Amino acid sequence: VDVVAQGGSAWIEVKNQEVFGLDSVHWTGHVRHVKGLRRQAEELLAYAAAPCNMRRWVPPNVVLFFPSGVHPDVEAKLKEMGVHVAAGPDSLLNLPPPPPEPQLTNLDVTTMCALVSQVCFSPPSDPQLQAWSTCNKHWRECYEAECAAPLSPQLEPYVAEGRTLVASDVAVAQFEKLLSMFGGPQERERWKQLKSRLHIYSHAGGAGAGAAHQVQMEARTALEGAADSCERSHGGATLLQPISERVAQLQKVGAQQKSVFGLGDALHAVTLTANGNAVRSAERQGVYLECFCHRAVWLTGM
Repeated sequence: VDVVAQGGSAWIEVKNQEVFGLDSVHWTGHVRHVKGLRRQAEELLAYAAAPCNMRRWVPPNVVLFFPSGVHPDVEAKLKEMGVHVAAGPDSLLNLPPPPPEPQLTNLDVTTMCALVSQVCFSPPSDPQLQAWSTCNKHWRECYEAECAAPLSPQLEPYVAEGRTLVASDVAVAQFEKLLSMFGGPQERERWKQLKSRLHIYSHAGGAGAGAAHQVQMEARTALEGAADSCERSHGGATLLQPISERVAQLQKVGAQQKSVFGLGDALHAVTLTANGNAVRSAERQGVYLECFCHRAVWLTGM
């Protein structure tokens, strides 16, 4: 592919040739010398449909760009095949739009820490926070990073009022264990408020592919209904958790992380996480997850 645009959602192949028709070898191909545009377009569409090339759960748009124009019959055939045809110098200004951004937000344990930690809520001049930051180098680095670039404004678009928030019960249980050991009263209060907004999914065990697909459909229907009626689970809903098949098959990604990323992938949600290693491991295996990666933030005990 000559150009990959829109973050991988558009593949642009440039065809800087004279205009030709359906009877031309440039379209039909030749056994020994010329592949032909028809076959090339078929191959591009097949490659685009491969799971490893999907972005936001849909294949990229295949765009054939003809700077010098294209024969009407060739254009019609390409469009029938599902190819977007861009003819003329300015035609790339009208590319198909990329897939819309997810409307659901899936929270990892690391993000739960960031959303309640006093580090993200106290001013840098707070003496108690400054004293905390001197205890070890990790806390000092966390404090300095927050002073340099506050994290809350970066997360706000994904967790603002009106957004639907989801989480795996595995992630919630691990975070609450951390909170019980290292969290302070203000952090526990923030978690209480955050949890009241969460739709919590119970791990779906060893459900097969068909059952997992059914769970996925039921989960989306439940979330759509909750959004329409402005209802929340208040942290107490019993929702069976789907895990996408492609995440379930990942290697070198732990079961807990599969539970988190598999939920977001199955529900077509953006997953917030500080676990960039898991995201990169998935990418190396051809699975591009819809994630926003942020830095790690520690609980403070405040």
